[in-house]
Amino acid sequence: MAAVIAELAVFPLKWYEAPAIPAPYATLASRPRAAVAEFPFYGERVAFPLHTQYILFSTQHWMPIVNGYTDVIPKDFREAAPVLDGFPSGDAFLALARRRVRYIAVHWDMYVNRKDEIRRRLVPYAANLKVLAEDDRMTLYEVVKYP
Repeated sequence: MAAVIAELAVFPLKWYEAPAIPAPYATLASRPRAAVAEFPFYGERVAFPLHTQYILFSTQHWMPIVNGYTDVIPKDFREAAPVLDGFPSGDAFLALARRRVRYIAVHWDMYVNRKDEIRRRLVPYAANLKVLAEDDRMTLYEVVKYP
């Protein structure tokens, strides 16, 4: 009897709306194919699932992304995560160069209270980056040379 009731019971499923894909990704879709790194880069193991939002956004451009996340986490990802979490820094740019990253997406809305700090820390690298597109949520850069 319990199985019959369970079979007939209707339970409301809670659906969440996917976040809107930021407009600069349309520009990225028209660019030459190359690796993309998204920031903030979540460097702690407990925060790794936050990279899945970048995987969703990648469906707009289909470029390879450094932020790929699955249940199998490669050693290379685990080693690079704490370094890339410190972006922008010389070490982070070195890690990006090793991965041949051409495009950098900085999501200001995800930095919350740290966006001014990150903007200040990017100033020394301004000559290395070209703004391709931006909106109020993010800036898309192309790396023109590595420091």
